[in-house]
Amino acid sequence: MQKHVFFLIIVFISLSNLTSDFFGATVDVSRDSPALALSYQRLSRPQFRQGKKLIHLLKIKAGEKVLDIGCGSGELTAYTAQFVKPKGWVLGIDPSPYRIDLANQKKDKNLSFRIGGSDDLSSLPSNFYDVVYLNYVFHWILDKKRALEEIFRILKPGGRLGLCTGDKEQHSKNFKILSESIQAVLGPTASKDLVVPYHISKEELQSLVIKSGFIIDSLMVEEKTNYVKSPKEVIEFLEASDFGNFLAGITEEKRQRILSLFKQKLSETMTSQGIPMKYRTLILIGHKPKTVVSKAFLKIDLKS
Repeated sequence: MQKHVFFLIIVFISLSNLTSDFFGATVDVSRDSPALALSYQRLSRPQFRQGKKLIHLLKIKAGEKVLDIGCGSGELTAYTAQFVKPKGWVLGIDPSPYRIDLANQKKDKNLSFRIGGSDDLSSLPSNFYDVVYLNYVFHWILDKKRALEEIFRILKPGGRLGLCTGDKEQHSKNFKILSESIQAVLGPTASKDLVVPYHISKEELQSLVIKSGFIIDSLMVEEKTNYVKSPKEVIEFLEASDFGNFLAGITEEKRQRILSLFKQKLSETMTSQGIPMKYRTLILIGHKPKTVVSKAFLKIDLKS
């Protein structure tokens, strides 16, 4: 099997496409298409492999109820379903109807999918799920605090949380190449308006998760270098993973000039193995305490 790269190292979003409709105010999915959904399914094998590690760290057991937030075309969700049989089940949610259409092609009585994102968690019952995980999804969520609080609410006491997300500390050569390509066409300050890093630092993630009420069981940083066979494949993934929003909001002529420069500069980094891509991932496992004292009670107790 061809060895793919962790393309997420250079997945960024256009500020002109920020909305409140996707994962708590992030990317507009209106530009998504069946073709982009298929491309993502084909090119997202690295995310699937990392997700499998996350699932094993969560130690999912038979009979458990599991929620996959941002399931995409459902590969990891379907993989997870084997561990909850015969009486448990896994629900996958994603804001793209095209990706949910692909996911629904996976038939299993322990598996279901629906359109939705972190903004829709309020419709789910409290103290219900045994496990909630987000595999390379947390970076897309703008209101991370709200999402974590909702996840805390819907987890049973003792329920587990699993997260894989990009580390803010990347030192990415490819990010620099993309920024330089944008600046060459649009001017020296343009990349700040078109390229938005989505990462969170280890310290920020740790603080946010603890403040949301969770106990952290492990928080690791994993760095890998993988290789991709061509600049074209990098751009295909950027477009598919960003629901068609990559470099949107500018004229097609300028977009093509940026892509031409980007491809040229990426080609210059080619080795005998392919284009090297280094990526740092934060992997967090946590749980909701079995005994939870409400914030309202704490406020009353402090006043008394």
